Amino acid sequence: MLAVSTFSISKLKRLINDFTDYKLLFQFHHENIQEITDAIKLKFLHNIIDKYLISISMGLIVVLLLISLSLVLIKVWSSQPRGNVSKPYFSDAKNRKLQKRLLILLNGDVTTAERLLKQQRQKHQGQSDTWYLEKVIYDLERDHRY
Repeated sequence: MLAVSTFSISKLKRLINDFTDYKLLFQFHHENIQEITDAIKLKFLHNIIDKYLISISMGLIVVLLLISLSLVLIKVWSSQPRGNVSKPYFSDAKNRKLQKRLLILLNGDVTTAERLLKQQRQKHQGQSDTWYLEKVIYDLERDHRY
């Protein structure tokens, strides 16, 4: 009986040792699985953050492009003449008297009248048609006196 109990005790010790080894092995694998799971979660979060940052970057680029386009359009529109000088000088009935006077001073030379008016528009932007007509007439009359 002694041999049987010794065998049983040694077998039991071996089983306990095996169990302990398996338990340690399981804990090791469990910790590795946990680390792998954490790494996967971290990688997933990094991917989400990267996509979010790319979307924010693209959004910022679009906003900057829209602001740039707006500034260009504002600059273009602000450099164009305003509504009070948009009509051609010789088709506006309101200034007919001044137009006739200008043509008399220039002996009917419409091309010269238009050129002089255009020069004044470039030199003094933002004035009314009447102002340009009066300015050209004044300059011509002043030059004729001398």
